[in-house]
Amino acid sequence: MCNLHSQEEITQLKLMLEQESRNGDCWYRKYRKAEQELQEIKSLIAGLLTEIEVRERV
Repeated sequence: MCNLHSQEEITQLKLMLEQESRNGDCWYRKYRKAEQELQEIKSLIAGLLTEIEVRERV
């Protein structure tokens, strides 16, 4: 059986792991959102470059 001190340490470690997991989820969501925004920007730039090329041909 665990002594009280060890049980408190285990509880504290569990809480720390849960917090780290939530922080990781938060950062992952921010990363995915940034990645999506980057893809949108790349798409817009590609569209603008295509438009410029078409105008230069005329």
